[in-house]
Amino acid sequence: MNKNIQKIGGWVSFFLAIGLFVLQIVFLFLHARFQVEYSDGRFFYLINIFSTVFLGLAILLLTQIGKKQRLFGGVAIASCVLANGILLAVDVAKTRNIISISPNFKHVVSIKENKKTG
Repeated sequence: MNKNIQKIGGWVSFFLAIGLFVLQIVFLFLHARFQVEYSDGRFFYLINIFSTVFLGLAILLLTQIGKKQRLFGGVAIASCVLANGILLAVDVAKTRNIISISPNFKHVVSIKENKKTG
């Protein structure tokens, strides 16, 4: 792979990871301060998964590391993705999300139903 393309891809991945991380931090601040929530609870976990994958890809493309370090990094990234996937599955099992968008795309209705209590 061309070194310039590798560096550009690494930096793009790094900035995407940082952007997604900042998005999560802003969301947590808004949630604590104004009780803002994602329209679907799964977004939180999906953003974490993408942020982890982009960060791992950036590290892989921007650094020269050995096989042992790559293996350790891959296991760490896979563990983070797996943990978020499990938490995502638990959230889906606990809460039913109903989202409806108006035909003109100006209004969104989001209903969250606790499956235990209805």
